[in-house]
Amino acid sequence: MQLSSSKRKTFLSFQPPAIGPEEIAAVTETLESGWLTSGPRAEELERRLAELTGARHALALASGTAAMHLSLVGLGIGAGDEVITTPITWPATANVIVHTGATPVFVDVRDADLNVDPELALRAMARRFADRVERAEQLATEDGHAFAELSLDEQDRYFDAAKEALR
Repeated sequence: MQLSSSKRKTFLSFQPPAIGPEEIAAVTETLESGWLTSGPRAEELERRLAELTGARHALALASGTAAMHLSLVGLGIGAGDEVITTPITWPATANVIVHTGATPVFVDVRDADLNVDPELALRAMARRFADRVERAEQLATEDGHAFAELSLDEQDRYFDAAKEALR
């Protein structure tokens, strides 16, 4: 594997919270209301998020861990499944995968942006689904595309076509 020599020149730090008087007043109001993890503020957040995203429903959860777990459960991920993720993350990312009964498959990140390397993700999938990936890559190449550079929706379209071709 060839490592990229292009690394950040500046330190990437955590973003400090932007908390002003308005946020402090909203938290105080919520604490004094007696509603900590549900209630009118949570319902407002869910309603506004659904409106913003165009979703029929939105659900406010107490943590990102709960959100990741619920997302996996909602997708039907469970025993026997494998989920590609990055090793450069909080332990909760892999823990929720294991909690559903699935197995995390760690794929390294690109030096340039610290996102999962799509080529390495493709290789991880190829080891498990060689016939589908080969056919998807072939279909994409026939259409003049570099498979790893396609959007996830476009890749899904090629995977669907590959599944059909392999039946």
